[in-house]
Amino acid sequence: SLTVNYEKVDVDYRLKHNDLLANVVHRHEVPVTSEPITIVHMDEDVVVVNKPASIPVHPCGRYRHNTVVFILAKEYQLKNLRTIHRLDRLTSGLLLFGRTPKKARQMEHQIRNRLVQKEYICRVDGNFPSEVIECSEPIEVVSYKIGVCKVSPKGKNAQPPSRSWGTTLKPTPASFSAFLTLDG
Repeated sequence: SLTVNYEKVDVDYRLKHNDLLANVVHRHEVPVTSEPITIVHMDEDVVVVNKPASIPVHPCGRYRHNTVVFILAKEYQLKNLRTIHRLDRLTSGLLLFGRTPKKARQMEHQIRNRLVQKEYICRVDGNFPSEVIECSEPIEVVSYKIGVCKVSPKGKNAQPPSRSWGTTLKPTPASFSAFLTLDG
């Protein structure tokens, strides 16, 4: 509702000098998982957390409080963290934050210059063979918002797994896990 000087006014009210105009909107934030954000490592320069799926890294769209940055500030009193990289909202995994501007710049430089290797483990449904499946096609992000990717010549180059194949579940007709390493 629209207020002037903390009081409701008629639509034909004319603003006066020093009037305080406010529009109060009541919003319900989109729910996220109740799975906790766990701190894997913390020192004076860096914080590493395990981010569950469904929680965005920083405020965006309909998310403000249900974000990794806000939750770390509220639950762990970790304020002024510098986001080094991000994971899509629907992606779980390790997330790095710099605690100082200098360390954040150093880590961003390493990522930008491809000195950091990213490894993605995905779980998919379907009737898959038990042998290793290598994807060497470039992968392009279709939508960062909903976390959709596709094989495309415009995408980043995919590399075969850099370590031995593994599964989090026994391969069945219903599910299996795969490792994917992207350049940069």
